Amino acid sequence: MPTDMDQSQNDPTTLPTKICALTSTPEIILSPGIEDTINLLQGPLLLINDNTSSDNPLFLLDVSSAKQYRLEIPDNTSITSLGNALSPDGRSIILTRKFTNDPFRKDLLIYDFMAGTILDEIHIGSSSQINTKEMFSRLPGNVQKELSERNLGNWVLNDSLAGSLGIFRWSADSRSLYFSDACEGGYSCLHSYDLITGQKSQVEREEFFLEGIYLAPDSSSILLIKSPVPQLPDFPMINVVVFDPSLQIKHIPPLPSDLNLNYEYAWLDSNNLVITGFNVEDFTYSEIHKYSLNSNLAYIVENEPFLDFIFLDDEIFILKFDPVTQSSRITIRSDQYQDKTLGIPVECNDLRRSSINGYSVLVFCEQGLFGIDPTFNLIKIADISGNIVFSPDSRFSIQYSPSDPSISNNSIKLLDTNFGLLRELPVTDVRQIIWQPDSKGFLYLSLQGLFRVELPDGEPELLINNNMDDYRHLDAAWFAN
Repeated sequence: MPTDMDQSQNDPTTLPTKICALTSTPEIILSPGIEDTINLLQGPLLLINDNTSSDNPLFLLDVSSAKQYRLEIPDNTSITSLGNALSPDGRSIILTRKFTNDPFRKDLLIYDFMAGTILDEIHIGSSSQINTKEMFSRLPGNVQKELSERNLGNWVLNDSLAGSLGIFRWSADSRSLYFSDACEGGYSCLHSYDLITGQKSQVEREEFFLEGIYLAPDSSSILLIKSPVPQLPDFPMINVVVFDPSLQIKHIPPLPSDLNLNYEYAWLDSNNLVITGFNVEDFTYSEIHKYSLNSNLAYIVENEPFLDFIFLDDEIFILKFDPVTQSSRITIRSDQYQDKTLGIPVECNDLRRSSINGYSVLVFCEQGLFGIDPTFNLIKIADISGNIVFSPDSRFSIQYSPSDPSISNNSIKLLDTNFGLLRELPVTDVRQIIWQPDSKGFLYLSLQGLFRVELPDGEPELLINNNMDDYRHLDAAWFAN
């Protein structure tokens, strides 16, 4: 690999090249310690995790020049997803190394890809720690009975443990990493690693296997979801706990049991959780609960089937659809007043917080886009449908239809602030739209590849060929150089 990176940029033919699954374009391979080189690139830069690549899946795409810069990472490692693995400060990434001879063993590598150095390795799990008999004996009696009645053997416990090891989450300041590791009794527990001191510590010893780690919006508290059998999503028991800034534990009591409902937990704000109930028989969401961490009380917000909901300050907007009348209605609920209901005589499927002045909530329907203003008036904004993606500065939006080559009038439509048509591009197989952070252009992924369109009137420019017929989504993040 050449040492003169400036010269290598000017003459990429002097560099090693390779072909990745996503592109047939020769790419420049950067050696470790790339910070100075990256700062010379014009940008904008898109960091891409090519999960179809068998090695070195990470590369930078310089959108202005369409040049690709493959970043070397340690052998036999992979990236779960950039959204999860990339540190908030954009400098480090978590690489996972698995071992074929031991499904319980994993390594988490904290890798500074700018410097090309491994900051630390966290070793997780080992088959020598596994005692399936002890795991089964620690399960509550009703869980043991349920497993026996379903004729589930030790494999379900082994798979549950293996799948629960190595889950991780960055802290908001990029100084700590929270991760799951094996703990006493064969379960998995939350641990933390301090990147400044290098100290690793176990945070909790709750029963069951760790399924998810979720930070509060202000990153002050941690929500943990633990299950006795994560491999069975319909299993009627979970352990939900919250840790406050001092790592004091708070158990979230289970809701009244309903064997047909799976409950999903998420942060509403730093003091409240929202719990949704999914009916596994009807495949519909049918309950919404709000749980206060201050009062330790839960109250039901909705107990009828719904399509979508959104909390906005002290109000909740709930979208429902009546298949008999083929109409939608939105219920607005608050502690301050009686319920308000808005009717729409078409099928709607999505609610979003509005980025348009004069509207609090946007309602996306099959036959139009509607807005709800601060006084709860429902107003039809535009006769548009399909997928709508707003630019970061909210001055533009892109409308495109779901990928269906049989629909001849599929296209990408660039719209202005008032949803007036600015441009239309005849593209029939759009998979993904990615706006540039400066809103001066956008990328679109199709079966032909990744293209860039520069505003206001640039033509589509091919950045990456796509040799994968089933490529549907690009795992990517903008990189600040």
